[in-house]
Amino acid sequence: MTDYTIQPQTGIVNFTPYAMAKMSDGLFNASENYNAKDTPTLNYFLYCASIELGLKAGILSQDNSLANKKHLKGPAISHDLQNLYQYFLNYFGTENLFDANDIAVLDKINPFFKTKGLEYITTDVIVALASGLSAFPKLSDLKNIALKMNKFLINNGYFN
Repeated sequence: MTDYTIQPQTGIVNFTPYAMAKMSDGLFNASENYNAKDTPTLNYFLYCASIELGLKAGILSQDNSLANKKHLKGPAISHDLQNLYQYFLNYFGTENLFDANDIAVLDKINPFFKTKGLEYITTDVIVALASGLSAFPKLSDLKNIALKMNKFLINNGYFN
């Protein structure tokens, strides 16, 4: 009988554009199926995360290099929907995915999303909740942007 020694190596998971696009789709669908009566910020978070991953999937479908992935995770972009969309336009500038009203909606929610305030319910989010979410855009407007993102992913076959 021969003895064998197995030495496990570190595994690396490559979040391909397809996987990110499917996660974006899953987050969009989760928000569609969630009733936000007791946690109204959850739908905002899910739609924003869906938009973020959808934009990143599109970008990575054009340049899936390690350097580009580092750039997307870096301080210039990270979770900043405004900067991310501007970077997305470098690859899909002719798509006109979002119009001026959509950009205004992203501008309004971005300060809460990019700092992870929607996840950790930071002081600025608590203040917004106390004021009836008047500092937030209408959820239906954010949903419309997430729907456009979702349709873009579907029309591109989730970059498969």
